[in-house]
Amino acid sequence: MTSLRNLLVAQIKAKSQDESVALLLGGLDSLTTGLALARSGKTIHAYTYEIKGYPSQERAKVEQLARHYGWKLTIITIDPSDLGSDFIRLAVEFGCKKKVQFECTYVLLHVLKCVREREVWTGFNADDYFGNTRKVILQQAALRRETSTAERKKRFDATVDASVAKLYDSRSGDTWWYALRVAAKYGKRLLDPYLDPSIRDYFRRFTHEELCPPKKPVVREAFAEELAGLPEFAVPVGVRLQKGGGVHLAFRSLLSNPKINRFDRKYSTVAALCHRWGKEVGREQDKLRSELETIAPLLQATVRTSTVGGFTRYLLSDVEKASRTRRFTAIVTFAGGGGSSLGYQLAGAKVLITSEFVPEARRTYSSNFPHCPIDARDIRDLVRSSESIKIFLIEAGLEAGELDLLDGSPPCSEFSVAGNGISSPHVLRSYSDVKQRNIASLPFEFVKLATTVLPKTLVMENVPAFATRGQEVFVRVLDALRYIGPDRSSRRYFLNWSVLTASDFGVAQRRRRLFIIGVRADIGKALGIDSDEAVLRLFPAPTHNALSIRSALADLLQSPADIWPWIASASTTSLGRSIQLLPRNPKRLTRLCEVIPGYTKQFTLTRCAWDLPAPTLVVTGQKPDGLTGAVHPVEDRKFTLPELKRLFGLPDDFILTGTLAQATERICRMVPPLLTKAIAESIYNHVLRPYAEKVK
Repeated sequence: MTSLRNLLVAQIKAKSQDESVALLLGGLDSLTTGLALARSGKTIHAYTYEIKGYPSQERAKVEQLARHYGWKLTIITIDPSDLGSDFIRLAVEFGCKKKVQFECTYVLLHVLKCVREREVWTGFNADDYFGNTRKVILQQAALRRETSTAERKKRFDATVDASVAKLYDSRSGDTWWYALRVAAKYGKRLLDPYLDPSIRDYFRRFTHEELCPPKKPVVREAFAEELAGLPEFAVPVGVRLQKGGGVHLAFRSLLSNPKINRFDRKYSTVAALCHRWGKEVGREQDKLRSELETIAPLLQATVRTSTVGGFTRYLLSDVEKASRTRRFTAIVTFAGGGGSSLGYQLAGAKVLITSEFVPEARRTYSSNFPHCPIDARDIRDLVRSSESIKIFLIEAGLEAGELDLLDGSPPCSEFSVAGNGISSPHVLRSYSDVKQRNIASLPFEFVKLATTVLPKTLVMENVPAFATRGQEVFVRVLDALRYIGPDRSSRRYFLNWSVLTASDFGVAQRRRRLFIIGVRADIGKALGIDSDEAVLRLFPAPTHNALSIRSALADLLQSPADIWPWIASASTTSLGRSIQLLPRNPKRLTRLCEVIPGYTKQFTLTRCAWDLPAPTLVVTGQKPDGLTGAVHPVEDRKFTLPELKRLFGLPDDFILTGTLAQATERICRMVPPLLTKAIAESIYNHVLRPYAEKVK
């Protein structure tokens, strides 16, 4: 029996005309296409995509695949800030009618424009053979109760044949035909080795039960030699093209876009909205073609080559040198030990004054930034009156409206998924070394400060769950910053939010945080940033690929005094016994429940992997007396303070004060400075500098 691998190689040799080819890399189908291309002697340039501001389910795994097989990988970051215009283009120019057509074609419209090679390979159509859709699975389940095995096989083959037939009929509406139209627009040859009768005949040998498992064991067996040594988790499973990069999430924003959801009936689902546009194009083609001619050109995606890269160490003197350029001014509230301040100063900011009321956090901050004033009051007292805020501004040497950037990171404990949720405003709760009531209201204190200080731009940070678990507070904060007065008739700020991951910006930690960026309305209008949608352009595209723990800690020198307290804390508690159950030097993050099936305690106790970033490092997990948290890849202890500084991207000579637990808390509450730096540089380059030049 001819193997699947040999059949795919034969298709490539028959259809390919170029030596250097592009590969749209994602799941197992595209991976096996790449493996067949390699066996055919092709030079492979792999591509993947992500949507700016939306989490990708695939990118990190695709990077790992490309590194494993030695393929050059280019990551294309699509800017969705003009998604409305793209949607009209898809409906009118390409004739998209269904949601899946819109979403898949949207990706290819941006990706294929950036591909350098003429010949582009994909495993786009392999799924048609497997019958792993919900409809087919339910159909086969019903037949299993009513018919024989032979009849089920016959019905399954007929279903697959009908699906495959669409791939050969340009009028079928199959997404493949839309992909081919985009390829033709850019002068590309889009090819799929799975699209051939010989491949269909191969899969006809198998039953639905053999083909439908999501991990596709039939395909894995055919490529067992090439897949050997590749961790099973490295290949994305069951992730569709549009969902892997978050396109389906980005498209939900169209429901609130009056340019798109503009009909008498306001649609509540993207599928229904897409269907309506398909009908409108059929009825009003000439009118909509005229509208198409008026929309802005396709925004240029950000393109970067995936390289492993190394950790870049720096010192406080480097921070001071960057800050002396005084490119812009900043005030930092909820300053903590200074993580955000480090980032702003690395971007060239002069931090004029900060606000922080936790005593030990102030001591840490002052130890590293001795010349920066700190307002020690509870922020509620700071914003109690406009006169109090005015005095605060005077201390910074400013008047209302003059500050370039106001930053705030209100405590996240009330919104975090690891916490107990929003408590009664009258309950006294512990936070750091102090106790407070109504912690969930602190974002509103930032709002009071911002609406009085009126900075040109603002940045607010919190956990991703702020938008879900704290949704009521989150929406009220956005509205209070956006609008002047309850009638919402006048704009104060244009703003938007996004979740960014620290490991995308040179930090060896997959720390995800939600950021709100705002631009004062008068400044935004002067620069063409005149909508909330336009603010999305300010969120920085990733600058790095996943930095490994090995890279971050490679040249770190530690004394026995740095390490011993962590060994002692593990050996004198039950934590040490639990850590010893976790295999050393794993290839992936490993938890006790994976080692001991059914084990439910210490759920977040995680053995890290040398060649991956650390997971999110949190206060309760990393404290020496905590029974959970992330532990060293090969040593039976938690990370030391020097290691934590590296894993957060702090200067090696950053000074920590207080007890071991307090020092750990200072680090683990920080926004990684390199992430803040990327945000600040984007705001400076796209808002503060252009505006300063405009008003000269």
